[in-house]
Amino acid sequence: MFDNGGGVKQSLPRMLEIFHSFDFAWIDSITPIEHRLNLFAELHYESCLKLDSTGCEVYDFAALLALVGAAKRELQNRGMLNTPAQQEEAKLETRAIVETLVVENHRREIQSARLLALQSWRNLLDIVLAKSFRFLPVEGLQTLLLDLMTAILPPLAGQEMDAAISELLSGAAVVLSTKLRDEGVNILYVEAGETVQSVSPERLHSILRLVLQAILQPGVSPIVRGNLYTVLLNYIQYSAKVAALSPALSKNLEVDTDSASVASINDDVFSLDGMSTAGGTRRSGSKKNALESGNLTIFASALERLLPIICRDAAAGHEVWRTVAFTVLDAIVAVAEEGKAISKVLAVLTKQGYLASFVNAFKDMESDLQEALQPDPGESAILFNRIRQILIRLFLRRISQRSLRLRSPRLLLDSPLIKSRRC
Repeated sequence: MFDNGGGVKQSLPRMLEIFHSFDFAWIDSITPIEHRLNLFAELHYESCLKLDSTGCEVYDFAALLALVGAAKRELQNRGMLNTPAQQEEAKLETRAIVETLVVENHRREIQSARLLALQSWRNLLDIVLAKSFRFLPVEGLQTLLLDLMTAILPPLAGQEMDAAISELLSGAAVVLSTKLRDEGVNILYVEAGETVQSVSPERLHSILRLVLQAILQPGVSPIVRGNLYTVLLNYIQYSAKVAALSPALSKNLEVDTDSASVASINDDVFSLDGMSTAGGTRRSGSKKNALESGNLTIFASALERLLPIICRDAAAGHEVWRTVAFTVLDAIVAVAEEGKAISKVLAVLTKQGYLASFVNAFKDMESDLQEALQPDPGESAILFNRIRQILIRLFLRRISQRSLRLRSPRLLLDSPLIKSRRC
């Protein structure tokens, strides 16, 4: 696997080629006849499902033929297969059933094989990131992480994706984004402090759009959405680090306020779904970072759809995913506050009743929050304490806008927890 110089022989394109080889459309050579079932429409075909040697659940045709045969005998006893027309109808329905389930078995087997292959690929990814990352050429590390993120996210934004594969890919996206957040900035420099490669704001913006598209996709499971929240949080933290780099790199990312405003209106890299959207607030008399400006505009174009989804996950569900949802909500609020667009975020939370709902939920959590302040709190208590901190910051931001009637904050301030503890 390693060459004489200690580097990895396997190039990035090869690793991506393996991943992309799993993305194909299966067209079966068998075309089942289209025939409406009448005689065998009420049979329980699910009873014929069994696991094969590879662990794939498929229809067992021995059990299927036994099921259809028993149904035929019952129909004969009832005198419903006496005429040639009735017997021909039974043959056509049997053929339609068998051909349809053959095609379905092929689809299930392909899907299972794809999942097993992706699991192997994911294992390879974990090995590369955890064990072999330091052996990769420094000049290719940033490209490696960004290319892999760009390859993994589009399938998650697709409308037809198997739940197991979605969970696997979203988990891989978490690993990659965490690596990018923790080490992505460090690998931009050599020991002398000189840049070895630059980061294109447009490329990072494309990743952000993909993450948001995947979150906004209907029918996403809570696990996948929770993983995507983590990816989004990692992206926000990573882009903040990149935006704060030394002048050697930040000068490539900064543009004048006027040019940033023009780019956000006319260039589709600053919008969700490739649609140009003007957003954000100008900071007169200063320079606006192109990366942060683009992030803000992309978020602004999706806030009205994104915030309700995050708030629903923050209000209900498992404590871990609630904490993740609250954390990413807090991060988005911070981004909006930095871009002087906090009023739009808080307006959405207030208008749709999420802020008041959080206040009421906060009061109901008093016993759990009190436990979090004990010397040795449990795991769930730690999560509740994290939620408490985020909620308080959110409320203080809302109060500072002076556009909220103080009824909801007073519910919070009346809480015995707030009265008895310093927050």
